[in-house]
Amino acid sequence: MVKFIQRAINLIILIAKPCAGVKLRRGNSDEVSSLVKLLLGIILAIAILMGGGVATALYFMFKVTTPPPKPMFANDKPTVKAQDSLNSNNLKDS
Repeated sequence: MVKFIQRAINLIILIAKPCAGVKLRRGNSDEVSSLVKLLLGIILAIAILMGGGVATALYFMFKVTTPPPKPMFANDKPTVKAQDSLNSNNLKDS
């Protein structure tokens, strides 16, 4: 088991050695491009957060300001049926 761990560590060191001495050189265009990407990302993130906040606020504003439907109870008499019955009684009397 110890030999296996030593071989794994040696393999990791062997793979990591060539990468350790490499320095990436970047030109001015890469720096400007990175800066533009960073600024666009920040602006886009702020815009998405603001849009979501406005949408949420509008949703709750309209949800709270709309009146609830009129409740119907078992002992309520619908006005349409009451008017129809009055009209039918008037026709019978005539």
